[in-house]
Amino acid sequence: MRALEISLNGRNVCVAGLDKNQELSATVKSAANSGDGDLVLDIGGVISQTDQNWRREEPLWVGDEIQIRVVEVSQPDEPKEQHRSKHPAPRQIGGIIGPY
Repeated sequence: MRALEISLNGRNVCVAGLDKNQELSATVKSAANSGDGDLVLDIGGVISQTDQNWRREEPLWVGDEIQIRVVEVSQPDEPKEQHRSKHPAPRQIGGIIGPY
């Protein structure tokens, strides 16, 4: 299975992976009270309308270095959280994918 091996400042954060045709992401976003730049790292995905979170709102600081490497693994790390998605499942219409 393909997965994302993610490290922060040389420290392993997680190995997040999903089967084919499933969503997997590592996102840097703004969040209040999360560091001197108010940035956080979120690592998650969606399996059949169920959100999977490996790391939720890891605080980031000026000078932090995030490394994301695509790897092949037999078993990724288990998600730390799973809950029903608030977003409808995407559907494909005429080559465009979205929650229509």
